[in-house]
Amino acid sequence: MDNMKICCVKLSLAARVIAMIGLITSVLILTQLSTELADPENAGGSVSILLGLDVEEFKYTISGEERYRKSDATEIMVAFLLFSFIYAVASAILIWGTIVEQSWCALPWLICEAFSFATQVSTLAIHAIALRTRKDKWVITFSVLNIGLTVYFWVVVFCAQRTWRRQSEEEKELERTRNGTQDKHEESPVPPLPNKYMQV
Repeated sequence: MDNMKICCVKLSLAARVIAMIGLITSVLILTQLSTELADPENAGGSVSILLGLDVEEFKYTISGEERYRKSDATEIMVAFLLFSFIYAVASAILIWGTIVEQSWCALPWLICEAFSFATQVSTLAIHAIALRTRKDKWVITFSVLNIGLTVYFWVVVFCAQRTWRRQSEEEKELERTRNGTQDKHEESPVPPLPNKYMQV
């Protein structure tokens, strides 16, 4: 187990909490988006914390055409749905990774979170443009806070992943050293018998 801590919490435990938050959030978004896709009349308005983008906000900002609302909105929600599913799987793998402390288990989550960060930055720009004609400035505040939280979570998991990889390398090196020492003992020649024992 590693002794590194962040905010008085071990990195493995902190990464596990982050993974659980991500899993719960992605499952909630999956449920909400599935409901909206099943009932197109009530579609829209789901705030995607993973991408920092509200489906309704996106539709309002980019286009107000009725044709867009009916066709493109469905495609956007399907994309949200797929990403939420991938994120849920990555979070589940990360939870397992915090238990066995395998560095590769963190890679899918780190990639998803990096994609989420890039999307949130783009979303922030969209919200900034929308502020010229809208008064609900809380949207951009939420986006900024969400980006900060995303960066913090990514750094914590990245540090945990590096710690697990370093520990794995140290364990392998120790195992090689032990095996090398054992081989030397096994290969050491047996000292010859004195001459008096060799005479018949």
